[in-house]
Amino acid sequence: MSRGAAPSLIPTVDLIGEQLRQHLSSLVSDARARLALCAPYYSAEGAGLVLQSLTVDARSHLPTLLLTDLSPAAICRGATDPSAVLALRTAIANGRAVHLPRLHAKVYAADGRAAIVTSGNLTGGGLGWNHEYGVRVTTPSLAAQIHADVDALAELGDGGEEVLALAGVRREVGEGGLAG
Repeated sequence: MSRGAAPSLIPTVDLIGEQLRQHLSSLVSDARARLALCAPYYSAEGAGLVLQSLTVDARSHLPTLLLTDLSPAAICRGATDPSAVLALRTAIANGRAVHLPRLHAKVYAADGRAAIVTSGNLTGGGLGWNHEYGVRVTTPSLAAQIHADVDALAELGDGGEEVLALAGVRREVGEGGLAG
């Protein structure tokens, strides 16, 4: 009696060494229903990569979670740039910024069908200058669980709107000076 091949229980995982930039760009550009960007630190370079990877259509409708640590310590150290988070939230119509103190996870997920779990932040260092490592998961059940876990982390945070409002003021003051 011959049996058919059993379905594979082994997750589909790609190892990501120095190619986080390319894998993240692909994940973002392939997102159709929802996107989660979970990293304690964001910079202008990271925000730029995300915006370059999103289509105009995605910018206008794609629900995008920006989960980060907007604590004063992270900002004062220069580890995260609230202006980068603000730029993303402003450019993505359905962007939602969530501040979660002590966030350490770096997870990027799209549509519950693909996810990247990595050591790399959404910064220049994380995307190329540092030696980072991670995995890209495309097993649907595992990717969906990872995406759900990021959503659950976001429920522990808050909007950080005050910090982002101050970042907007700082940007205006820095660009045009104080009107007198």
